[in-house]
Amino acid sequence: MASDTLGAPDVSGRSPVRGYAEWRSGLRKGAELNGWAGLARPAERRRRPSGGEHALLTRWRQKEALTLGLSKIIPEAFLIMDGEDIPDFSSLKEETAYWKELSLKYKQSFQEARDELVEFQEGSRELEAELEAQLVQAEQRNRDLQADNQRLKYEVEALKEKLEHQYAQSYKQVSVLEDDLSQTRAIKEQLHKYVRELEQANDDLERAKRYRMLCTAGG
Repeated sequence: MASDTLGAPDVSGRSPVRGYAEWRSGLRKGAELNGWAGLARPAERRRRPSGGEHALLTRWRQKEALTLGLSKIIPEAFLIMDGEDIPDFSSLKEETAYWKELSLKYKQSFQEARDELVEFQEGSRELEAELEAQLVQAEQRNRDLQADNQRLKYEVEALKEKLEHQYAQSYKQVSVLEDDLSQTRAIKEQLHKYVRELEQANDDLERAKRYRMLCTAGG
């Protein structure tokens, strides 16, 4: 039976059960070293994808979904190794053939999964490089816009100072003109008054002249 076969020591003096446990532990460590234990999702920048990034992110999600499917291969392999579906063996040769066939099967599955993981990692690196390039361009564009914004602020401040200076000069000129106008009006009033006085004096002289002429003619 399988229990007797598994419990009997091999030629090296070790129990097949102990050798299987060591082999399973080594396989698990190898899977962890090859990146199958808790596949880390590449870090994504938490920002809204632009139109140009949408296709790249879609490809990323497709490969990520593929990776999640591939990550089930190793747990499925350990399902049999944990003793749930291990058949009974009539001989050590039959048991050896079974485990050899099973190991070859999962070795091939592991190799295929590993190749697909490499392809996924290459695609991830390519996507990351493209996103980094777009980020560099966006940061450069942002710096350019900030520089333009700062320059426009300086120009606005300069124009504001110039406008304030021109307003002060205009206000000063208007004040001077208003003073001149007030003085001109005062002079005009004085001239009008002087003209009226001259006209009155002229009328007085004409009346005095006519009176003397009348007196002379009557005498």
